[in-house]
Amino acid sequence: MVDLTVAEKDERGALLQLRVTDTGIGIRAELQEKIFESFFQGETPGHIRNQGTGIGLAITREFVEMHGGTIRVESALDKGSCFTVLLPVTILPQLSTGPAAPPMAGEAEAHLKGSLETAVEK
Repeated sequence: MVDLTVAEKDERGALLQLRVTDTGIGIRAELQEKIFESFFQGETPGHIRNQGTGIGLAITREFVEMHGGTIRVESALDKGSCFTVLLPVTILPQLSTGPAAPPMAGEAEAHLKGSLETAVEK
């Protein structure tokens, strides 16, 4: 499941929270920081096809940190994992003289969340 919310907001900016949750095999506590290392290989059952993290999580962490954000994982064995990304965003002043655009909240946020969930399902 993918969930996008505005965790904090003031007149200058906001903190977006993106959570990706699964119901997979989970990750042992002592390995949770290591999964962000390039090509980390954990001990997983032989019937699981992909037994490593490749470079995806390492690149994700680098990209998130480049933008002033953080990424963390919470996981429980045999229950699944939740990856949380927090990204600061700046609210730009209105540049046009037309009607003000609605703030990113409520209906617009729900539409964005629905779009993300639909994209993930495909």
